[in-house]
Order: sequence, then C-alpha cells, then structure tokens
Amino acid sequence: HPRFRQLVLAIIAVSALVSAGEIAYFLRRGIHPLPGGERAFLVVTIVADAMALIGALELRRSLLRALHWYDHAILIEITIGQVFLYASQQLAASLNLLALLVLWALVRGAIHFESASAGSGPGLTPTPVDEPPTVP
Repeated sequence: HPRFRQLVLAIIAVSALVSAGEIAYFLRRGIHPLPGGERAFLVVTIVADAMALIGALELRRSLLRALHWYDHAILIEITIGQVFLYASQQLAASLNLLALLVLWALVRGAIHFESASAGSGPGLTPTPVDEPPTVP
C-alpha cells in the first residue's frame, strides 16, 4: 500500500533527525571531554547513520535494499551502541532502546511487506531475498 511506504519513510526520516540530534548533543562540548562510553556510543551512532545514508541512496534503485540497510543500521545501534550508552545514561538508553525496537519492528514489517509484494510498485525493482541454498 502506498501510504504504508510513505509512513515507513517518514518515520525513518524522523529517526534520522533524532539521531542527528543525539550526535549534536554529545558533540556540544567536543569529543575529548566525553567519557569513553559516550565516545564509543557516538562512533557507533555515526557508523549506523552512515549505513542509513547508504540506505537512503539505495531508495532510488530498490526500496527493499534500502530497508535492509536501515535494518542493519538499527541492529548495530541496538547491539553495540546501547551497551555503551547504558553504561553512562540508563534512562536515556532505556528510552532510546524502546524507540529503536519500535523502529526495527516497523522496518522488519516493511521488509516483509516489500518482499511479499515482490517489487510491484512503480519504479521499484525486485531484489532477491536471502533464501537458503537448495540442495540438488
């Protein structure tokens, strides 16, 4: 459904703005006064944002491929970034984790939706979904 795609893209855009805000918050006094955990979280956030940017660039070619890039970026933030953030700011990390899990569920739903529709939308090219190899 076209509205579903628009909703997913709008939420991803909002999450990119929030992530940019996180980076600005941590860099407000420079990177050197940051404790090690916050510095590591900042690096992970920048890496995840770079992956999300690659996903944004992939949008013209394949929505499904772009969603996979977003999926990987979110998982990096959940599995690595949250560990460092939690060490220094438990409440912020808990709220951030909740938002990331909601976003991840939305992206996974969009991947499932796009895989099921097999790229039937205008301007979309189907992308092969990872399937287990077949044994002859």
